[in-house]
Amino acid sequence: MIKRIMNEIRQRPVHKLHRRIGVLMAIFFVFLAITGIMLNHTDALNLDRRYLASDWLLEWYGIEPDVSSVNFALTDERWLTGTAVSLYLDGRFVAATNEKPVGVAETRDMFVIATENEILLLTSDGKLLERGAANTIPGHIERLGVTVDGLAVVETSVGRFLADRNLLEWRPSQAPGTWSQTAAAPAHLLEKVKKAERNRILSLERLLFDLHSGRLLGKWGPYFMDGVAVLLLILVGMGLYMSFSKRDE
Repeated sequence: MIKRIMNEIRQRPVHKLHRRIGVLMAIFFVFLAITGIMLNHTDALNLDRRYLASDWLLEWYGIEPDVSSVNFALTDERWLTGTAVSLYLDGRFVAATNEKPVGVAETRDMFVIATENEILLLTSDGKLLERGAANTIPGHIERLGVTVDGLAVVETSVGRFLADRNLLEWRPSQAPGTWSQTAAAPAHLLEKVKKAERNRILSLERLLFDLHSGRLLGKWGPYFMDGVAVLLLILVGMGLYMSFSKRDE
């Protein structure tokens, strides 16, 4: 008797429909669960600092970076290249920035790099030692150079300022400096920077977020995910209906 009743329940259209929707939704359950968990741990997984260099993905997004740059020739045929978002030493990424550099100077076996509002210190092999806002330098930095004594000097919108030997303090000065000048970089270097810049645009965090929200599918993607959410609600409703129907029997 019980077996016959269960067979009848299984043959009901609502039960079949619930089962079919359930199988389909299981895929999305797993997908949303995995992407959601990963996005909840972005910092721990360094998702915002992991980049995807897939050409087809970049083309899908329509990503084409702005690779206009300024270049400074350093000693021994070395180059500092700055884009709107990154600094490169000899074509190798060294730091993210919000501004292009206005000058670079070599002092005490390190490179001092200035943007309009920031000072960065690099080792000769490109390791970032220190960076910080140019709070001790009044005005916006316009250019950077080095004096005959090997000290860094900057020209700002309100005057000239000289750094101490430890690059900790900047004081007003009229000391003349040899100012760094931009130059035309070799084509192979610019191509290397362009490729590196392109490969640092699409982060894993952005991809997971776009997958989770459906935005990767274009303007209709979020509506598709809305449809998935509606189907999930229908699945829950059908499950509740069948549960109460069984109780009635």
